[in-house]
Amino acid sequence: MKQRPPSTRHTVIWSIPEAKQLLTKINQLTTRQMKRVYLHVAVEGDRTLYRSFVEKAHLAGIKVYFLFGQPRWITNEGTANRPKVEDPLAWIDVYLQETMERPDGISVDLEPYALPEWETNQAAVVASYQRILTAFQDVNDTTGLPLQLFYRSGSIPFPMPPVVRSVNEQWS
Repeated sequence: MKQRPPSTRHTVIWSIPEAKQLLTKINQLTTRQMKRVYLHVAVEGDRTLYRSFVEKAHLAGIKVYFLFGQPRWITNEGTANRPKVEDPLAWIDVYLQETMERPDGISVDLEPYALPEWETNQAAVVASYQRILTAFQDVNDTTGLPLQLFYRSGSIPFPMPPVVRSVNEQWS
């Protein structure tokens, strides 16, 4: 009988903890035996908090993937709350220039089918989606940070549109 490899526990943190809560959060993750954290990045956030989180997580043996994603990036419509896609790409660049404490990878979570334009101009949405994935791939090529799509088939409770599944398979 084959033994299954040990499972790796992952979690998502949707907002960076305050500086005084970082160690508490890391301790909680360690207690729950988390081995990987997907840390959502708010590009208007304080990069020093992200650096401190990555450092403390690494000391605890936890890998950290920066998680980026706003569906509106696909149509490149930015607002104060949802920046343009160039903002996270610039954020990554500045972060890496400022620190030696690198994340273990970058994860991109975009859902093109969640946009109203999906119903009216699907071809343009898919083309923009591919452009954004290429921009993130360029970051991977220049930094060496692993890139992954956060979405995996079967991780949402409804079928992914075939055209998106096809694009995602090219990047998986």
